[in-house]
Amino acid sequence: MSQPIDLSYLSLYLFIEDRRKPGQKYLDPDFEQYRSIFEARMHANSDEFFGVGNNTHSDGGVGLIGRRADYIVRNADERPMFWYRRRLPLEGDNRKRLRDGLRDLLTMAEGLAAEPRLEGAVTFRTDRLRAFVDRSGEVPNTDEALQRLLPDLEPVARTLYGGGVKISRVPFGGRLGAEVAGPAGLSVRQMLENLGQGKGIGN
Repeated sequence: MSQPIDLSYLSLYLFIEDRRKPGQKYLDPDFEQYRSIFEARMHANSDEFFGVGNNTHSDGGVGLIGRRADYIVRNADERPMFWYRRRLPLEGDNRKRLRDGLRDLLTMAEGLAAEPRLEGAVTFRTDRLRAFVDRSGEVPNTDEALQRLLPDLEPVARTLYGGGVKISRVPFGGRLGAEVAGPAGLSVRQMLENLGQGKGIGN
């Protein structure tokens, strides 16, 4: 039996949609607006967050830098994405790590969607998300490695979406990545409720 992949460090992505820019397939996030929002979050929760990074000149986006995790809005694949990048290792078994990381991501996403400065125009595509294994050492980005990830990822994804999901490997890049496709129409709040008890960093 193959060894499970260590999921202590994860990156998780949601796609951003902005209704203020209809008809555009690829949207450029208003990085300056997100920067000011992240600065306010940092000052309101200085025990958890200590900086705001700005790498828009290199398409790295703008990020809220945390002690346990970073939250970044950036362009990837010519689409705006919301990126959760773990700094400190997630605790527990792999399924708990996935649940906790997803809860952190979704909690912050829910807060951003409700941010008055975004005027209710920003939403997150909940029918798909991406998960990448960080600091994975010798774990290659291959179909075989994805099969080692599925025993932990698939049941958590089914819980998250409340039913069937389709999981495929993200074929580019050196890190092992998986894209989870689920049913359309779920709200971020519904996904958080599906995950069950717990508290995200963004709370």
